[in-house]
Amino acid sequence: MEARGADGTPDKGSKLDASRKHDNPAGLARDLSQLSSMPQLYDVYFTVGKAGTCIGGVKAILAMRSRVFFKMFYPNPDHAGRTASTNQSAQSKTQVIKHAFMLLKKEVSPKRDQKTDASTFHVGDLEPLAFSRLMEFLHGGSCDLDARTAVGLLAATDYFAIDDLQAAVLSFLETRITIELACYLLSEAEKYIQFKKIKALLSRLLEFTAKNACEILRLPAFCSLSRSVVRLILSRGDFNASEWDKFKAAQAWGVAYCRKNKETSLKEALEPLVECIAFNEVPAVLLMQNVRKLDVVPPHVIMEALAYQADPTSVASTPERGTNIRQTTDALDTREERSYKG
Repeated sequence: MEARGADGTPDKGSKLDASRKHDNPAGLARDLSQLSSMPQLYDVYFTVGKAGTCIGGVKAILAMRSRVFFKMFYPNPDHAGRTASTNQSAQSKTQVIKHAFMLLKKEVSPKRDQKTDASTFHVGDLEPLAFSRLMEFLHGGSCDLDARTAVGLLAATDYFAIDDLQAAVLSFLETRITIELACYLLSEAEKYIQFKKIKALLSRLLEFTAKNACEILRLPAFCSLSRSVVRLILSRGDFNASEWDKFKAAQAWGVAYCRKNKETSLKEALEPLVECIAFNEVPAVLLMQNVRKLDVVPPHVIMEALAYQADPTSVASTPERGTNIRQTTDALDTREERSYKG
């Protein structure tokens, strides 16, 4: 029989006090994923990339999901209702946020749409498709990962300090560093070289390229790389290809470059790359019959290489194979996708 107090009401701790918690995160994620089809709910907009593509979002959700968005929308935490403990926790992330703000070219006074009372911020360092994936993840908890947008999405997670998605993108990219995709990923990484995580990715890509140089140098995609990236590749000391292979790859790249830049001669195109090649390791017959006839390498470089081959002591300084050149780069189609939820 149920225990009752003197007033006839059930005692505390009786079955009436028993409770069970119900949650439905899948349902929440499903509902939030519909935000992209409900622009009337947006109260903040971003103009993204060089073209200024407009992408909307919900301030409250973005601020809760990213401390960088929170700082962007609410510069004064006290006015946003943050507790003292939250502020103390945020202070430990100050450097990350400052770094993001250095990259984020936010308007000093955000534009405000009088009809919707929505703020607008400019995000110039990211591309619209990658930023859209980020918005999809922050609002709905999941997004597709593919090789076409993964590097840009990695930059976005670095930009806005989204650690869980960043880990997922890095794991995904590790499976996409292949001979077929290496050149495409290198080109993408160059676009976002100002981000710390992208620099680490670029280092990993260059290491992979050096290891698989013989195959990658022969790919048509190699000739579409920028001169900065080609120079970084050819200057590595752990390059797994002969100096002659490097020269042939540089020549093929130069020919492709001159087709696009008709005012540039092959000699001018290859000038920054010549110093990446140790011509003393190229057979003398190839130096005389091929390299010399092209007239793209200064005669004194060829003569020094020949002199070294004849008598190494006759040359004051020995050309080093794959001389390291410290250089920061200037600012494929795959349909395979994978979904990530978090």
